[in-house]
Amino acid sequence: MRFLPFGPKYAVGLAYTAEEAAFVCLRRVGRRITLLHRMTARSLEVLQDDVRSWVASTRRHDCPAAIAIPYTQSFRKVVTLSQALTAEECEIELQENLSHYLPGIDELLSFDFRLIDEQDHSKVFLVAVRQSLLNQCISKIETMGLQMCIVDLDIHAKARFAHSLAGQHATIAFIERVGSEMHFLISEKNHPVFVQVCSMQEEVILHFKKYFKREKVEECVVYLAENMISHQTYLEQQLQQKIKTITSFHSHPTTAAQLTACGLALRVLFL
Repeated sequence: MRFLPFGPKYAVGLAYTAEEAAFVCLRRVGRRITLLHRMTARSLEVLQDDVRSWVASTRRHDCPAAIAIPYTQSFRKVVTLSQALTAEECEIELQENLSHYLPGIDELLSFDFRLIDEQDHSKVFLVAVRQSLLNQCISKIETMGLQMCIVDLDIHAKARFAHSLAGQHATIAFIERVGSEMHFLISEKNHPVFVQVCSMQEEVILHFKKYFKREKVEECVVYLAENMISHQTYLEQQLQQKIKTITSFHSHPTTAAQLTACGLALRVLFL
């Protein structure tokens, strides 16, 4: 969901998990990206005051910002449409018949979609969030003195940051622990293509192998969030034939919230 039509020189990313809220400000000069400022707090509410102070002291009022919505708070579905529709007509069809594709939701929804195949418009990946949640995100950004630019899902932002390190054409896997669960993401060409919630690391291995076999993936770059580093040796032993490298972000943002915030800011910079 985009609110700004051009790529700026500065951008802010805001993300939050159950454990942490993170703020980053990036600067772009050509293709070179610099981290200007980073802040974390226990929650987004606590972080708001620090961000307002930073905006006032740096005079970066109306700096374009992006905020992430947790994947678990979104509705997702692969939808089959008429192959004869153009991309613009696909959007109209989804907008007018959203309740048909996502039945049983009484609240007003905001949606975005992506063509799974640019040559074949018959299948699209539909993502929707409650309008009330989107309004809350916009309000938080504006309260901080920033300009709302993008609302994105956290998994998309994580994938984008990982691709910025490994390359746009690499197959990326990202694993993090959220409470008692492990969230497992595979991304290709800057787009998540497989997401699974697992209770044990053995499930992660199983989904890895199934995906590699089905899609005939030769190798994969695996990124581990800070709370998954202890599992690195086991994953390497189980997947040594398929893993190119496992990176734990020691020299980069290490928590899921910080990584997501960087991915959000990158999207704003390269709109």
